[in-house]
Parts: sequence; structure tokens; C-alpha cells
Amino acid sequence: MTTIVERTRRLVNDSGSAIWVTDHAILDALSATRVYVDREALQWYERQISASDVEYKRSRIPVAGMYEPGTTSASGTIQYSNGTAVTSGWTIDADGWVTWSTDQEGTAYFYTGWAYNVYEAAADLLEERITALYDAVDFSTDNTRVSLSQQVKHLQDQVRRYRQLSARLGGGPGAITMVRSDVW
Repeated sequence: MTTIVERTRRLVNDSGSAIWVTDHAILDALSATRVYVDREALQWYERQISASDVEYKRSRIPVAGMYEPGTTSASGTIQYSNGTAVTSGWTIDADGWVTWSTDQEGTAYFYTGWAYNVYEAAADLLEERITALYDAVDFSTDNTRVSLSQQVKHLQDQVRRYRQLSARLGGGPGAITMVRSDVW
């Protein structure tokens, strides 16, 4: 989870000596936005290696989200169609791409594990930060003017932006258009 926690921390601009959110709080926010992916078929991306030959060394988990990179059970499991785990020869990156060490010839594989919506988690954390800063007031002394309310407005803008990005990943509230066929 280190990669996902670090990515979320960067999204909320929590770095340096002014850290305001703990790893535990980030993990809580990520847990609230995760989706369990259960035996989702990997999509293959063939690569042309000659005029008549292709290889299958790249596949993708078709569920949007961020994944824990690696080859261990923390990254999830990849299984054959009979449910047996594939224990070696693959690596998942944070965006759900699976790289294989050898040509898999388009074999059917399935992924089981968690997908995380880091944008939704970051928006939730920033809303907590806004709550903490909500009583911030603007003030001036002598020749100096401090506008703390601008920080709240900026954070609200970031929350809106992250909610939009989250919706692209399929997180948060959404809407679809449907046409009824029984009504003329």
C-alpha cells in the first residue's frame, strides 16, 4: 500500500514539514473508496513482432482504479481459468497493466484483488482539511494582509476537481441516460 498512500499524500499536497494527515487516515480514506475486483478477465494487448507473428506480454485489468504494484498477494492474484493461482512471471503496475516475462499466447487469465480510487480518497481528505480550516479568518496588521479564506476556496476547488476525476474512474455518484422502449 506504500505506493497508493504516497500517491494520495501527493494529491492532497501533504509533504515536507507541514504534514497534516496521518498514514492511518489515508488508509481509512482509501479503504472507503476501494472496489473488490473478483475474477475479472484480463484484456490482452498484442504486439506485432514480425509480419506474421504477434506476442502477448501485456494485459490490463479492465476495472478503473489504482492497484498496488508488484507480484505478491498484496497486489492481488492472477489465476488460470480453473482458479489456480499463477505464482510467477507477471508484474502489476499502479495503473492495472500486467507485464508478463514470456509470451502468454492470449491465454485467459483472471485478476482478483482491490482497485483504489485515489481521487475520491483525496477529495474526502481535503474535505476534512476544509472543516479544520473553516473558521479561518482574514486579518491584516500594519502593512500585511493574510487571507486564510483563500486557502479554503482553493481546497474546495481541488475537491471539485478530484470528484470529477473520481467520476471518470467510476467512483462517487453518477448518472446514466436510458431510453424506455415501452413508451412512444
